Amino acid sequence: MVARVTRAGSLAAVVLLTATSALPCQDRPLDWRFTERLRLGSILGAETEAFHNLTPHSVAADEHGTLYVVDRGNHRVQVFDSTGTFIRSIGHEGNGPGEFRNPVSIWTRDDGTISVFDWAPHRVSVFTDEGDLVEDRSVPFARGMLMYTDSLRELFTVTEGLRTDSLGQSPDSTVELLLHVASGDTARLGRLSLVPPRMVQFYEPCRFGIGITPLFRPSIVWDVAAGRIAVTDSYEYRIDVHDFDGATFEITRALEPRRLAREDALERIGDPPRMPNPYGADCGRFDADVILETRGWYPFEQIIERIQIAPDGAVWVSRSVAPADDPVTDIFDPAGRYVGTLPPDAPFPDAFTPEGDIIVIEQGEFDVEQVVVYAIGR
Repeated sequence: MVARVTRAGSLAAVVLLTATSALPCQDRPLDWRFTERLRLGSILGAETEAFHNLTPHSVAADEHGTLYVVDRGNHRVQVFDSTGTFIRSIGHEGNGPGEFRNPVSIWTRDDGTISVFDWAPHRVSVFTDEGDLVEDRSVPFARGMLMYTDSLRELFTVTEGLRTDSLGQSPDSTVELLLHVASGDTARLGRLSLVPPRMVQFYEPCRFGIGITPLFRPSIVWDVAAGRIAVTDSYEYRIDVHDFDGATFEITRALEPRRLAREDALERIGDPPRMPNPYGADCGRFDADVILETRGWYPFEQIIERIQIAPDGAVWVSRSVAPADDPVTDIFDPAGRYVGTLPPDAPFPDAFTPEGDIIVIEQGEFDVEQVVVYAIGR
């Protein structure tokens, strides 16, 4: 089955082209145990653990188990050893070399350095493991998002017609790409056509204009680790795996994307219904019919929500069950064979330690942002 997103009036329509019919695919439950080994982050603890605005790309671990946390809201990288002891802070707010305005992602590299991507100036800063600045450089796509870099390759997500000569942009669609840049050559690993944002002006309950997109917007989902890239750019359950040595294979399951109804859209906008706006909570209460008529929604739910690659090359996949339910996690071995499925209450990794423990960003009591390391018992 192939999914294609097209424009239909003010909404998006998805055409599903099914090449073969597939029987329902039964899950194989996994009874894995997750034991908390380390927890960082507290409003009552040390200032070094007062994290603010962490993202799924905010954590990384090097070969020694050293933890790096991009504390985005505080414009710094916090470094802890494998026992959780604070080592140092790297960077602070500013525009100069090694300073940050909006750091969003981090990677450890084989040569022992770390790379931090700062969204606001579109700049990569490379540091030694001691925190010394090695390099500051701008990235080539001024409106793209650099998501990974090492000494040989870079990965970018690019949207909104940045390169109109290669994206085939039209007035009725916008395109999201995953680009792999290596040795000066650029390869496209993912492509997704979307309904473009449109500007809408509101006058009540307050006056503001906003660029708005339909609910349940799909995206390219991917990860890179262990010498491979795993990516999906479809509604269907299909993941393309590209090894750095040139080998490729596909991971699939015979699971169909769920058709979304008005009830699902109402669940997503919440109660009371809210419209995203730049002026705060009191300006966002709207009639549900107004929101649904204004935004619309994509008619299918993207089945794969997140992908993470373990140090041994195994692939973890967070899969939607229903908009109101927590996702489940499918596990595939390094060869792409299905191992089984973890229940909704199992933690999903934001990164891994070298030993294969998972690093998870969680919200604790009073919505405190925390970084938790779990050991896995199989």
